[in-house]
Amino acid sequence: MAQLQYFPTEILIQILQHVRHVDFRAFLFSQATSRLFRSIVQDMITSVQQSSFSSAHRQEKPCLQPFLQRRFAPLFNTTNAFTAEERAKNVYYYLSLEGDCTLPFRRLPWAQDEAERKIYLRPEASWRRLPLLAGDGGAITQLEIVKNYTTQTSDTVEYLQVELPSPSSSTTMGQLTMGTFYDLLLGEQATYGWETGSWELHLGTRLRNIDLLFEYECYVYNDPELVDLNAPPHCAVLHVLGGSGCDQEFAGVDWETCWKPKVLGQKPPRCLPWQGPLKHIDEGTEVGDDDVDDE
Repeated sequence: MAQLQYFPTEILIQILQHVRHVDFRAFLFSQATSRLFRSIVQDMITSVQQSSFSSAHRQEKPCLQPFLQRRFAPLFNTTNAFTAEERAKNVYYYLSLEGDCTLPFRRLPWAQDEAERKIYLRPEASWRRLPLLAGDGGAITQLEIVKNYTTQTSDTVEYLQVELPSPSSSTTMGQLTMGTFYDLLLGEQATYGWETGSWELHLGTRLRNIDLLFEYECYVYNDPELVDLNAPPHCAVLHVLGGSGCDQEFAGVDWETCWKPKVLGQKPPRCLPWQGPLKHIDEGTEVGDDDVDDE
């Protein structure tokens, strides 16, 4: 009987493309079949990342890769880290991490079991190279961070542009992979550390007016004057909330025995302060504080 790995490579690619859309986890695990399967799967992952340049003009609303949404949901929106019981006891206007900025990582489905956690935390794990977007929509190449810090007397806002690493020497523009996003959240620049209250990743959006952001002193994710709600799929904004009321001493966690997540790569990506208007590959234009209409 002929074995599947003896099929022509063109047929194997079509089979694996179907598996990728039907069961992404099985698609990743198929790499263990043989060196040929691993080579094909890795090439398909790379081709999806690089397709962001040709598909950037698409205006479909982007969505997360279902496999990543299931296995990393708390990292995209920290409200997903809370149980139903914790939600019911919440007394704040939003679900606050209350000083436990590692909670979203420790509540990852695969982080509950030590053996499974070791598998995911391998440096060569395939999930680290996956783009965040579902289908063939390409990868996120522009990530902005807006941080809001609240005290009893004032509110402050900070804007950062993330310097995304390039996946290969043939690609000039950096792209956001799951591994980069994981390390970014564990870095010292993207969040407020132990004073982080929450964060959420908004896909298909970008800042329209930085002057208005500092005038508001807060980020309003659905304000069309502040945010471009119809931005191309390769754009995203990470909104982070923090405050002086958060303190790890009150998180109720045994820090001596619990798992402590760490940056897995060599170092997290750099977060740069306002560098001026960003270049957009979809339009070949710049969008900054003077581009209000963006039409």
